[in-house]
Amino acid sequence: MELRKKINDEEGLHTVYNNLGSLYFAKKDYGNAQKYYEMAWTFYENTPDPVLKTSILVNLGDVYRHYKKYDKAELYIKKAIQIAQKNKLPLIEKDACHNLAQMFKAAGNYERAYHYLFCYASIVDTIFRIENSQKLAELQAKYDDAYKTNQLESMKKQQIASELENTRQEIELQKQRNIRNVSLVTIALLMIIG
Repeated sequence: MELRKKINDEEGLHTVYNNLGSLYFAKKDYGNAQKYYEMAWTFYENTPDPVLKTSILVNLGDVYRHYKKYDKAELYIKKAIQIAQKNKLPLIEKDACHNLAQMFKAAGNYERAYHYLFCYASIVDTIFRIENSQKLAELQAKYDDAYKTNQLESMKKQQIASELENTRQEIELQKQRNIRNVSLVTIALLMIIG
């Protein structure tokens, strides 16, 4: 933090604030975690980077969830969900929905917990389908490539076989020419002798 301040690196400094917030959160020192997360948020609130924005919003939501300030926690996490949806960040949206489901379960609000758990499951299903589609596309591309490679190899084999057959025919023709020439020379010699 001191180094970032000395070199006047604003973005780096606020990243350090976020990291310090996470460190304090892991130590269950929610007061300091909140302080550093809010310091990071003052900078990243206006950043165009949606991943940083949503990360800090979810972190702030987690702090308020541990304070049992569920309304404020929901406000931050829902804002993270909106940014994640707008920027097509399903992994962040999934984690945020899971956090809200856990929070409402702890609060005893099972209807809202179910709602966010359903959202979470839906996003997990979507991510699973996208990943499977990508895997299938990769496998199809590999298959197509292998098929084309095999076709090329097959064409090369056919070409080599064709060249081999042409060479055999040329050898056979040359052999017949030689036999013909030897026969003609032999007949000519026999005629001369006769």
